[in-house]
Amino acid sequence: MKERRSYEDLSDEALFALFKEKDEVAFSVLYKRYARRVYSYCARVEQTREAAEDLFQAIMLTVFEKRTLFIGGSFEAWLFTIVHNYGLRTGRARQRAERSVDIETLSLSSVGSDESDVIMAGALASAIAQLPEDYREAFQLKYIDGYPYDEIASILQITPSLARMRVFRARKVLQEALTPFVKEL
Repeated sequence: MKERRSYEDLSDEALFALFKEKDEVAFSVLYKRYARRVYSYCARVEQTREAAEDLFQAIMLTVFEKRTLFIGGSFEAWLFTIVHNYGLRTGRARQRAERSVDIETLSLSSVGSDESDVIMAGALASAIAQLPEDYREAFQLKYIDGYPYDEIASILQITPSLARMRVFRARKVLQEALTPFVKEL
């Protein structure tokens, strides 16, 4: 018990120096000092408890894996720089997801009778028609006909990696073209 008490009296920087040398007790003390604050931040950034827990684990894993990159200064500042950067990335990813169209779930066969579905179907058909021919062929074979990449490659007489690239690029072009329609609907 006496050894544990001496760890708790150490500064964050001293504990982290011990942790860098693989002292698990030092990491445990640091973890206890900062877990609540880091998790609180994660809970503010994320929309669900599960997502906040996942973000918290990703941050703590990063601290563990990147411990050798800490070259001095304030451990707390270094830690919360990591926390802040994860929060920014999470927010940006959520904004991109909200702004973009998920082409994989959008198909001509899933259109309903609702006016917005009809508008979206027309916009999708128009956007597909405007794709460069090689992108359009690959996209249609993948998402309209349902072929796997190996078969698309065989049909188009290209490599499977080129088939994937063409489908990927077609999806990007379609996402950019359809995002304004989604925002209006």
